[in-house]
Amino acid sequence: MAKGENNKTLEERIAALETEVENVKKRGGGMLSSADFRNRVVHKESKDCDYSQMMQAFLTRDWATVGRRFIIEPYDELNVTPFSYDLSIGNDIFSARKKDRIRRRLPYDVTPGETVIVLTREFIALPPCYSATVWPRFKLVREGIFQSMVKIDPTWYGKLGVAMTNFSSRTITLVEGLAFGTLILYELSSESDLNLWRPEELQTIKVSIPNIPLRNTLHSELGKLGLSNICWVQDNSLFVRGLKKSSYEELRKIDGSKPWLDTVEEAKKKWIESVDQKNKKSIGMEALGMEDLEKLTSGSPMGKWLDQDIIEAQEVTDKELYGIAIEYGRPFDFFANIPKLIKDTIEKEVTPKISAEVEAKLFPQVVQLTIRVIALLSLIGVAAALAGQYFQKEVTWIGVVALIVIPVMYAFLIWQLRNFPAGKSGAKKK
Repeated sequence: MAKGENNKTLEERIAALETEVENVKKRGGGMLSSADFRNRVVHKESKDCDYSQMMQAFLTRDWATVGRRFIIEPYDELNVTPFSYDLSIGNDIFSARKKDRIRRRLPYDVTPGETVIVLTREFIALPPCYSATVWPRFKLVREGIFQSMVKIDPTWYGKLGVAMTNFSSRTITLVEGLAFGTLILYELSSESDLNLWRPEELQTIKVSIPNIPLRNTLHSELGKLGLSNICWVQDNSLFVRGLKKSSYEELRKIDGSKPWLDTVEEAKKKWIESVDQKNKKSIGMEALGMEDLEKLTSGSPMGKWLDQDIIEAQEVTDKELYGIAIEYGRPFDFFANIPKLIKDTIEKEVTPKISAEVEAKLFPQVVQLTIRVIALLSLIGVAAALAGQYFQKEVTWIGVVALIVIPVMYAFLIWQLRNFPAGKSGAKKK
């Protein structure tokens, strides 16, 4: 029998390769095809699976029951494409521009430049072995609608909020049921070891607070930072639920003393090492299970809401415009600075150039005019002197010279006066 690499026979190598292929198939990996969508999707009309039982398994994170199934509800076979599923707009829409924050009734007219967040009609639930993305449909992109990318984490369940901006110069109407995004599912090579939970469902860890002055005011400090929903103080202990990088950094900023920083580090360590009741690590997600846009749009807005109609009807100074830019977003700084930019450009560049140009053109003409006036006055004086000598009948050698010079000077003066309006252009013609 022929031996191959590593002294294995051909049959042994083929058997090993087949085993590896089977292992790869078990691990999964890659994008789901249309056949996978049809075979693994669960919805209310499913005949081979109880929808209510599957939904309960997702809520309790019972992944053994879920297996490799996922939920899309409502589900329409006509929305299946070769490797994706077309999502449609639900009945909730939020405008980041208009005064009315939530519009529950569609159709809705999206004005030029307006950004809205739409909610999908479909409720989606994924087990730990899948992730997903939502891509824009070319039809809407062609009309001028820009859509943000959306990723869906493993163990997510709920509807999706997608931001859309009208970059066209015309109003575009969004209607309920419009197919706007393409859902692509990815089967992971191994299951995620993180479970998404609602923040209130996360487990809590406890660390003791050392006897430091901060311990007496820590409760109020947590409230000021908006951390009371994940951190609180009780019986000289700090309770932490759902620690994230941002909240960890905020906790460190409360006090710079070593005992407090050590307390925060201990809380971080305990949270990282903790596991949930399914023996998996946990992460909190506020929008988990989202059925409407209230979870994304609730809470106090940053500053006052812009009323576009009032803004368009008012005239604002560059200072007021700059203030609006600072309050509502740095991307507007450039536009707010345009009046000042124009003013500075005129003062520093345009005005000096104009002054130099005027001086370069006007000064030679003033000098030339002065010389001509002096020449004319001299001519008049010489003519007067000559006339006096002529009428006195006393002609001297000065008179003879004058008779020769005066016609020459007079001709030169006439030539100068004829070319004076032309100025520099006369020189160019030469």
